[in-house]
Amino acid sequence: MGLAAGHDLVGAYIAGAPPSAPAVYGLWFENTLHVLPRDGGRLPPDANHLTLHLLIVAALAASLLAAWRGLSPGAEPR
Repeated sequence: MGLAAGHDLVGAYIAGAPPSAPAVYGLWFENTLHVLPRDGGRLPPDANHLTLHLLIVAALAASLLAAWRGLSPGAEPR
């Protein structure tokens, strides 16, 4: 059982959930910790998913910074 095609939970929070989403959401995420508020048809991601997204963004930023420093003029090869 999943969300309607073309929808995910992040998209459901931003654009509003399709009619089938609250039932699925209730089964999987109702008893988890939420940081963002539930607002009408918007389903908030749980704290676990927010933490994972923050770690992914931090890893991406660290990778881009390392690549940028490696491409800088005068950078010493390692």
